Amino acid sequence: MNISNKVKTIVFNITGYLILLVQQIPPMGVWIPLMAAPVFLYLTALVSNLPTGLIEALQIFVIGVISPDPFLLLEQFLIIIGLVITVYSIIYLGVKKRKTGLVTSGPYRFVRHPQYTGFLLLTIGFTGWSHFLITAFWGIGWIPAEATVALWYLELFAYLILAFVEEKYLSNQFGSDYNTYKDTTSFFIPLPKTAVKYNVVISIGVFSFLLFGVIQLF
Repeated sequence: MNISNKVKTIVFNITGYLILLVQQIPPMGVWIPLMAAPVFLYLTALVSNLPTGLIEALQIFVIGVISPDPFLLLEQFLIIIGLVITVYSIIYLGVKKRKTGLVTSGPYRFVRHPQYTGFLLLTIGFTGWSHFLITAFWGIGWIPAEATVALWYLELFAYLILAFVEEKYLSNQFGSDYNTYKDTTSFFIPLPKTAVKYNVVISIGVFSFLLFGVIQLF
């Protein structure tokens, strides 16, 4: 891989994480004078309160996995599943890319962007959690409850744009091999090969259904 391709790969990876920084997230034990705030504020509070803040946040996360809050069961499930998919996809891609270049196995056998699928499930969980806290506690939040939903859609379309740009880059790099993979593998949501060309629209619909399902529960 030449220097230009390395730079582009790094930019793709960094951009995916930068999008997450605007996501609304509940305090999860770290003191923030808001019921829900962007990730970058949460991380700032976490770093400024080390090591107590980190230990407290880890305890709450572990407790949430072992004994989920019944009011936030679906939100916590989506957060955990999204985190698992994301971490597994990133590690798998990093290991396999060094050996094969174009990765089409593992989680990439089912969808072309499993890491973004994980990110979106994660953000749906946090958006639902934040929406619940803001609506249940007198609207206290960095932005109003309705804006948390609008913010999630901005994140969704940011990941869509990032995925399209990434696919153009991969198509230029791997040619027909990637184009064949693209034509036979789903975008974000695993679907039969006959439905691959509709996958972007279906993905938006499925993620929207999950988001509003989580919000309407409470």
